Amino acid sequence: MKKSLLALSAILAFATTNAQANNAQKIAVVKQAYDNVRKVQDWLATLRRYGTANLNYNLGLDETDPDFDIVPCYFYWGSGGDPFYGSSDPDFTAKVSVGMNSRGWVVASVYSSRYRTSHSVAYVVKLENGKYKIDDIILYGRSFNAYAKKYCS
Repeated sequence: MKKSLLALSAILAFATTNAQANNAQKIAVVKQAYDNVRKVQDWLATLRRYGTANLNYNLGLDETDPDFDIVPCYFYWGSGGDPFYGSSDPDFTAKVSVGMNSRGWVVASVYSSRYRTSHSVAYVVKLENGKYKIDDIILYGRSFNAYAKKYCS
């Protein structure tokens, strides 16, 4: 009985440690995406780089056309602006805090002292070809991928 409990404890400890490591990697990829969008000031290029093939397909981002910058489905669904900063005139100096929510989504909270506004957006991050990537954007409780599949396919 003692051995069974010890074995079960070891398995649970490993699973918890593994989940924490995965969450840390998911948070890290979203932080990297924010660092990138701040640097290049181009959310489309950032999602091309940090988004899954599924998200990029739904956004209509054609990897063979680097100048493609019109994403009509996204604009009907979202705020019409940069999803990272929630604005058509993003404040790239805004303070960004990133963490996990109870659903396993990575949540970024953005506060712009210039505009005195705050914005929260959730990202579904999943493993694709051995790398964590952003697979969906949840804004105002709505999934971009679900919207795209329903209205833009």
